[in-house]
Amino acid sequence: MPVVTRRRAKRKCDYEHCFYEMTISRAEWAALLRHSYALDLNRGAYYDGRIGCINFWCGPENRPSNWPSRIVKLRLKYPRAYVGAVFGDRLPSGRWKLHFDIHAYDRAEHYKVEMGSRKWDELMHGTKEDRAWVLEQFRLLRQHVGLMRRGVKIG
Repeated sequence: MPVVTRRRAKRKCDYEHCFYEMTISRAEWAALLRHSYALDLNRGAYYDGRIGCINFWCGPENRPSNWPSRIVKLRLKYPRAYVGAVFGDRLPSGRWKLHFDIHAYDRAEHYKVEMGSRKWDELMHGTKEDRAWVLEQFRLLRQHVGLMRRGVKIG
């Protein structure tokens, strides 16, 4: 009788446009959320902490390398454009799985394509530069939190 081998299907993330996942401790996720509130975009930073997620906003001095448009001040205190977010899901182990996502509305609007079209979705879900930028902003936040947890004074 021949041996049948089955390939395991790659697990699809529950977050439709998740481009990266990682798992961290509950304590680290709580600290990241706490510091994202302190480093809020309305205080001149680039984070927007919410319950269960951290939003990433870019500005004229800090943006993805291929950002297509000028970033202007509208209803926020500083010129900012929304790029993406990281969402946290609590795992049965008590750890948190993080899901990274891009929603580059300003990028999609810049090209004046029909909202909801395939091209709109493609532009809104970003570029490799958008993804790299969000991951770098997360790394910087994580580094900041690590320093703060060790008692290092910043600024």
